[in-house]
Amino acid sequence: MKHYYCTWEEGDIKGLHSISEVSSLYTESNEEGVVLREIGLNKVGQIAHRYPSSTHPLGHRGIFDNQKVELSDTTNTHPTKEEFEVLWSMTE
Repeated sequence: MKHYYCTWEEGDIKGLHSISEVSSLYTESNEEGVVLREIGLNKVGQIAHRYPSSTHPLGHRGIFDNQKVELSDTTNTHPTKEEFEVLWSMTE
């Protein structure tokens, strides 16, 4: 199954900053638009959100929990799988 990687900003998601002070959200989605993993960074680039996670606040809930995303809804850059995995490994 193919995975897609997207970057979401405040302009893409209204109220994004109110969720653990996230200013950028990186997601991994499957072909059906189901978000599998999320990494949220604050304005200074620190990890503020990780889903799924048992150690991060709200890590049991995703920002896109129970939703499918249209990958065309984001106009921002798309990280590569490798870039996403580097961020993911920093959150462990």
